[in-house]
Amino acid sequence: MINKYEIIIIIICAASFATPIMADSYWQVSNGNWGNDLNWDPASEPGCSTYTYINNSGTAEITEDGETCFHLYLGYSSSDIGNVYMTGGSLTAEACTPSNTGKETIGRYGEGTFTQTAGINSIGYGLTLGSSLGSSGTYELSGTGQLSINRLGWVGYHGTGEFIQSEQSTATIGQVLYIASEADSKGTYELSDDAQLTVYNDEYIGYRGTGAFTQTGGIHSVIDYFILGHESSGDGSYDLSGTGQLTAKYEEVGKSGTAVFKHSDGTNNFDVTLKLAVDSNSEGTYNLSGAGQLTSTTGSELIGIRGLGTFIQTGGTNNTYQICLGNYSGSNGTYTISGGDINVENFTVASYDGSIGTFNITHPDANVTVYNQLKIRSGSIFTAVPESKIYMTGSNFINQSIDPNKVMGLSNLEFIFQSSSEDIDFFEVAGEDIGATYLGFNKNFALRTLRVGDVNTGKIRLIDSDDNQPNSTEAEALYVTNLILGADSSLDLNGLNLYYSYFTDMGGIIITNGGNLIQVTSFAPGDFNENNQVDFLDFAIFGNAWRSQPGDDNWNDRCNISETADNVINELDLTVFCENWFDWTIP
Repeated sequence: MINKYEIIIIIICAASFATPIMADSYWQVSNGNWGNDLNWDPASEPGCSTYTYINNSGTAEITEDGETCFHLYLGYSSSDIGNVYMTGGSLTAEACTPSNTGKETIGRYGEGTFTQTAGINSIGYGLTLGSSLGSSGTYELSGTGQLSINRLGWVGYHGTGEFIQSEQSTATIGQVLYIASEADSKGTYELSDDAQLTVYNDEYIGYRGTGAFTQTGGIHSVIDYFILGHESSGDGSYDLSGTGQLTAKYEEVGKSGTAVFKHSDGTNNFDVTLKLAVDSNSEGTYNLSGAGQLTSTTGSELIGIRGLGTFIQTGGTNNTYQICLGNYSGSNGTYTISGGDINVENFTVASYDGSIGTFNITHPDANVTVYNQLKIRSGSIFTAVPESKIYMTGSNFINQSIDPNKVMGLSNLEFIFQSSSEDIDFFEVAGEDIGATYLGFNKNFALRTLRVGDVNTGKIRLIDSDDNQPNSTEAEALYVTNLILGADSSLDLNGLNLYYSYFTDMGGIIITNGGNLIQVTSFAPGDFNENNQVDFLDFAIFGNAWRSQPGDDNWNDRCNISETADNVINELDLTVFCENWFDWTIP
């Protein structure tokens, strides 16, 4: 009978046979083929139980199938340099047993470069470029080269890492890619041509360090989270241009750190959310320009979750389901558009109590189309330059602001309501009803132009569901400088008053339901061109009449606006003009 001591000895012996004995192998020549035994010390090419070192500034060339090692080091010590040049064949970095433990470290303490133009490089666990402080590691993947990492990739762990991928090459990472992992690291990734990078879980650019990704072509797919600036020390940037394509389920620009996404061409498609400035004290910026396309069929762009989020659009197209500016108390989200197109189902400014949301239209060439609802909440700021437009295509306008000074952009805005359906759109009125006077256009949620019906007919109904005038118990009203009603379009006053300066009726229908459509024929002193704004156009008229008197060629009686008309255009008239200038233009 076998006693217990014999059983223990048997188990120990079995374990010793199951676990291979690891060995070291060192590259000995300046340049040569990996598969030549004589190029290594000891004189045998590495295997699955070998720690493999290239430290002598030499280059090992891989051209044949079946090359293996357990852990590859290029540039192990601080003064070491090591290189691999792979033009074909295959290299597998994996232990004999257990699996998923093989590694490649390019620049452990020194400097390493791995250049691959063809063949297959398979790594059981992870690839590290620039492992330690002061080290540097570079991976150049081109041609038809294939890189497969079963678990993790680090481009800059504590050191400096650089990954350059081009042509028809492919790289796949089974779990997570870190670009600039630790606080003292730097990492860069360049993706171009028709190359493909696929990360099957998460990708972090600037996890704790400074990471940058430049994509001018190729396809970059992240199955789960794509995050720039993850920790508070993290600084991440992404530059998407050319024919590049980026796809991810979740995108975060500035998780706890600082991040910038520059998008001048190519496409960025996210599935669920794009978040800018997620945590407190974070900063996230997205710049959309040129021919860039940002797309999500059902996703939400949340700008300013708890930090400072900024979206700047000078061109390109933003097609998305939802945009929310300012999403939690204390957050700040800003969207500024001067060119390009926004096509969105739902747009909410200051979406959470205590948040600040700012929407700026800074050029009339900007195209904004809302398909379901535009909501301006209490923490909203809205500015717009003259001739700005928002197309409301089957969309409701909800105004919950109680401070007209913060949404003065309405006084420059043209709302265009139209729809191919028979649905009626709601328009929330917010102004204090002070009757048929030009004072109703002064800081009172007044609108420059309301157009009902354009290419398609429009149908809107005024509503007063929110209390925008907390100091008044009366029903609120809408003041509009230009009211345009298209053929076969309808405007339902719904028992409310709408005051206008100019009305163009092209064959539409007015439904009063107890409300009134009233023209305001008086204008503020200084509003010489009668557009309900005292601005530079009026200043030009006033300047032309300066110092004139009756009988002069440049005399203009309308500029004689001093409290006591003295028949001379002088400083007394200028005083009145200036008083109204500050009251009647956007601050």
